[in-house]
Amino acid sequence: MLEMNVEELMSAVIDEVEEGFGCLTCINAVAALIDVSKVLGQALQPLTVRTIVLNPKLTERVGDASDPGFDSQLRRWMEEEGSFRVALGIGEAPAGDWAGHLVAVGDLPESTKKIVIDPTLHQADRPTEKIVLSPMILRVDSARIQEGAHLWLRLNECGLLYSFFPRDYSFQQTPAWHDLGQRMFVRDRVLERLRKAGEL
Repeated sequence: MLEMNVEELMSAVIDEVEEGFGCLTCINAVAALIDVSKVLGQALQPLTVRTIVLNPKLTERVGDASDPGFDSQLRRWMEEEGSFRVALGIGEAPAGDWAGHLVAVGDLPESTKKIVIDPTLHQADRPTEKIVLSPMILRVDSARIQEGAHLWLRLNECGLLYSFFPRDYSFQQTPAWHDLGQRMFVRDRVLERLRKAGEL
Protein backbone atom coordinates (compact mmCIF):
# COMPACT_ATOMS: atom_id res chain seq x y z
CA MET A 1 0.00 0.00 0.00
CA LEU A 2 1.22 3.48 -0.84
CA GLU A 3 1.11 5.97 2.04
CA MET A 4 4.07 8.28 1.40
CA ASN A 5 3.81 11.87 0.20
CA VAL A 6 3.98 11.01 -3.49
CA GLU A 7 4.26 14.62 -4.68
CA GLU A 8 7.31 15.25 -2.49
CA LEU A 9 8.87 11.95 -3.53
CA MET A 10 8.39 12.65 -7.24
CA SER A 11 9.76 16.18 -6.92
CA ALA A 12 12.84 14.95 -5.05
CA VAL A 13 13.50 12.22 -7.64
CA ILE A 14 13.22 14.63 -10.57
CA ASP A 15 15.57 17.16 -8.95
CA GLU A 16 18.20 14.63 -7.92
CA VAL A 17 18.25 12.77 -11.25
CA GLU A 18 18.54 16.02 -13.21
CA GLU A 19 21.19 17.42 -10.87
CA GLY A 20 23.19 14.21 -10.72
CA PHE A 21 23.14 13.33 -14.41
CA GLY A 22 22.17 16.50 -16.25
CA CYS A 23 19.11 14.96 -17.86
CA LEU A 24 15.96 13.10 -16.92
CA THR A 25 14.89 9.87 -18.56
CA CYS A 26 11.82 7.84 -17.69
CA ILE A 27 13.89 4.77 -16.76
CA ASN A 28 16.19 6.70 -14.39
CA ALA A 29 13.26 8.45 -12.73
CA VAL A 30 11.06 5.37 -12.33
CA ALA A 31 13.98 3.27 -11.06
CA ALA A 32 14.61 5.94 -8.39
CA LEU A 33 10.94 6.02 -7.40
CA ILE A 34 10.92 2.25 -6.99
CA ASP A 35 14.25 2.10 -5.13
CA VAL A 36 13.22 4.78 -2.63
CA SER A 37 9.77 3.27 -2.12
CA LYS A 38 11.37 -0.09 -1.24
CA VAL A 39 13.48 1.52 1.48
CA LEU A 40 10.31 3.13 2.85
CA GLY A 41 8.53 -0.24 2.93
CA GLN A 42 6.15 0.70 0.13
CA ALA A 43 5.40 -1.04 -3.15
CA LEU A 44 5.83 0.85 -6.41
CA GLN A 45 6.32 -1.14 -9.60
CA PRO A 46 7.41 -0.20 -13.15
CA LEU A 47 4.75 -0.11 -15.86
CA THR A 48 5.38 0.23 -19.59
CA VAL A 49 3.01 2.64 -21.33
CA ARG A 50 2.63 4.39 -24.65
CA THR A 51 1.37 7.95 -24.57
CA ILE A 52 0.05 10.11 -27.35
CA VAL A 53 -0.23 13.83 -26.56
CA LEU A 54 -2.42 16.02 -28.75
CA ASN A 55 -2.02 19.78 -28.79
CA PRO A 56 -5.13 21.87 -27.89
CA LYS A 57 -6.18 22.43 -31.51
CA LEU A 58 -6.04 18.72 -32.37
CA THR A 59 -7.73 17.78 -29.08
CA GLU A 60 -10.60 20.11 -29.90
CA ARG A 61 -10.95 18.62 -33.37
CA VAL A 62 -10.94 14.92 -32.52
CA GLY A 63 -13.10 15.09 -29.39
CA ASP A 64 -13.01 12.02 -27.15
CA ALA A 65 -10.66 9.08 -27.69
CA SER A 66 -13.36 6.71 -26.45
CA ASP A 67 -15.59 7.61 -29.40
CA PRO A 68 -15.80 5.02 -32.21
CA GLY A 69 -13.66 6.06 -35.12
CA PHE A 70 -11.17 8.03 -33.02
CA ASP A 71 -8.20 6.61 -34.97
CA SER A 72 -9.62 7.63 -38.33
CA GLN A 73 -10.59 11.06 -36.98
CA LEU A 74 -7.08 11.54 -35.65
CA ARG A 75 -5.49 10.68 -39.00
CA ARG A 76 -7.87 13.03 -40.79
CA TRP A 77 -7.41 15.99 -38.45
CA MET A 78 -3.63 15.57 -38.30
CA GLU A 79 -3.57 16.94 -41.84
CA GLU A 80 -5.24 20.18 -40.77
CA GLU A 81 -3.25 23.34 -40.03
CA GLY A 82 -2.41 23.79 -36.34
CA SER A 83 -2.72 20.09 -35.47
CA PHE A 84 0.22 18.50 -33.70
CA ARG A 85 0.91 15.40 -31.64
CA VAL A 86 3.80 13.89 -29.71
CA ALA A 87 4.22 10.16 -29.10
CA LEU A 88 6.10 8.81 -26.06
CA GLY A 89 7.12 5.16 -26.22
CA ILE A 90 6.12 4.71 -29.86
CA GLY A 91 8.41 4.20 -32.83
CA GLU A 92 11.99 3.13 -33.32
CA ALA A 93 14.75 3.94 -30.83
CA PRO A 94 18.36 4.80 -31.70
CA ALA A 95 20.85 1.99 -31.11
CA GLY A 96 21.30 1.36 -27.40
CA ASP A 97 18.14 3.23 -26.42
CA TRP A 98 14.72 1.92 -25.44
CA ALA A 99 11.66 2.82 -27.49
CA GLY A 100 9.16 2.69 -24.63
CA HIS A 101 7.87 5.03 -21.95
CA LEU A 102 7.96 4.00 -18.29
CA VAL A 103 5.81 5.06 -15.33
CA ALA A 104 5.52 3.81 -11.75
CA VAL A 105 2.36 2.26 -10.34
CA GLY A 106 1.28 1.33 -6.81
CA ASP A 107 -1.75 0.39 -4.73
CA LEU A 108 -3.65 3.02 -2.77
CA PRO A 109 -4.66 2.22 0.84
CA GLU A 110 -8.27 1.04 1.25
CA SER A 111 -9.08 1.65 -2.40
CA THR A 112 -9.74 -0.20 -5.63
CA LYS A 113 -7.64 2.42 -7.40
CA LYS A 114 -3.96 2.47 -8.25
CA ILE A 115 -1.68 5.46 -8.35
CA VAL A 116 0.18 6.02 -11.62
CA ILE A 117 3.20 8.34 -11.51
CA ASP A 118 4.59 9.77 -14.75
CA PRO A 119 7.63 11.83 -13.66
CA THR A 120 8.79 12.57 -17.22
CA LEU A 121 5.56 13.50 -19.02
CA HIS A 122 7.03 16.95 -19.66
CA GLN A 123 9.40 15.33 -22.16
CA ALA A 124 6.47 15.78 -24.54
CA ASP A 125 6.50 19.58 -24.13
CA ARG A 126 6.41 21.55 -27.36
CA PRO A 127 5.64 25.15 -26.31
CA THR A 128 5.47 26.38 -29.90
CA GLU A 129 2.62 23.88 -30.43
CA LYS A 130 0.96 24.83 -27.10
CA ILE A 131 1.91 21.54 -25.42
CA VAL A 132 3.15 22.42 -21.93
CA LEU A 133 2.78 19.63 -19.38
CA SER A 134 4.04 18.76 -15.91
CA PRO A 135 5.01 15.49 -14.24
CA MET A 136 1.72 13.82 -13.39
CA ILE A 137 0.15 11.66 -10.70
CA LEU A 138 -3.06 9.82 -11.60
CA ARG A 139 -5.49 7.72 -9.61
CA VAL A 140 -6.82 5.01 -11.89
CA ASP A 141 -9.24 2.13 -11.32
CA SER A 142 -7.18 -1.07 -11.01
CA ALA A 143 -9.32 -2.77 -13.65
CA ARG A 144 -8.23 -0.15 -16.21
CA ILE A 145 -4.58 -1.19 -16.07
CA GLN A 146 -4.69 -4.20 -18.36
CA GLU A 147 -2.64 -5.18 -21.40
CA GLY A 148 -3.50 -2.83 -24.24
CA ALA A 149 -6.15 -0.91 -22.26
CA HIS A 150 -6.47 2.84 -22.86
CA LEU A 151 -7.03 5.88 -20.69
CA TRP A 152 -8.04 9.23 -22.19
CA LEU A 153 -7.69 12.45 -20.21
CA ARG A 154 -7.11 16.15 -20.69
CA LEU A 155 -4.39 18.27 -19.14
CA ASN A 156 -3.68 21.95 -19.89
CA GLU A 157 -6.12 21.76 -22.82
CA CYS A 158 -4.13 18.89 -24.35
CA GLY A 159 -5.50 15.39 -24.92
CA LEU A 160 -3.50 12.47 -23.51
CA LEU A 161 -4.08 8.87 -24.53
CA TYR A 162 -2.27 6.34 -22.32
CA SER A 163 -2.06 2.68 -23.33
CA PHE A 164 -0.91 0.20 -20.67
CA PHE A 165 1.40 -2.80 -21.22
CA PRO A 166 1.99 -4.48 -17.84
CA ARG A 167 3.54 -7.57 -19.46
CA ASP A 168 6.24 -5.59 -21.31
CA TYR A 169 9.50 -5.77 -19.33
CA SER A 170 11.82 -4.88 -22.22
CA PHE A 171 13.10 -1.85 -20.24
CA GLN A 172 14.97 -4.31 -18.01
CA GLN A 173 17.48 -4.86 -20.82
CA THR A 174 18.68 -1.24 -20.75
CA PRO A 175 21.96 -0.07 -19.16
CA ALA A 176 20.05 2.56 -17.17
CA TRP A 177 17.96 -0.12 -15.43
CA HIS A 178 20.99 -2.35 -14.75
CA ASP A 179 23.35 0.36 -13.46
CA LEU A 180 22.93 -0.41 -9.75
CA GLY A 181 25.69 2.00 -8.75
CA GLN A 182 23.87 4.89 -10.37
CA ARG A 183 20.55 3.77 -8.97
CA MET A 184 21.83 3.52 -5.41
CA PHE A 185 23.51 6.92 -5.71
CA VAL A 186 20.22 8.54 -6.72
CA ARG A 187 18.27 6.58 -4.10
CA ASP A 188 20.54 7.75 -1.29
CA ARG A 189 20.43 11.38 -2.44
CA VAL A 190 16.65 11.33 -2.62
CA LEU A 191 16.35 9.77 0.84
CA GLU A 192 18.70 12.40 2.29
CA ARG A 193 16.70 15.16 0.62
CA LEU A 194 13.43 13.81 2.07
CA ARG A 195 14.98 13.51 5.54
CA LYS A 196 16.13 17.14 5.43
CA ALA A 197 12.66 18.22 4.32
CA GLY A 198 11.12 16.36 7.25
CA GLU A 199 9.25 13.93 4.98
CA LEU A 200 10.84 10.84 6.60
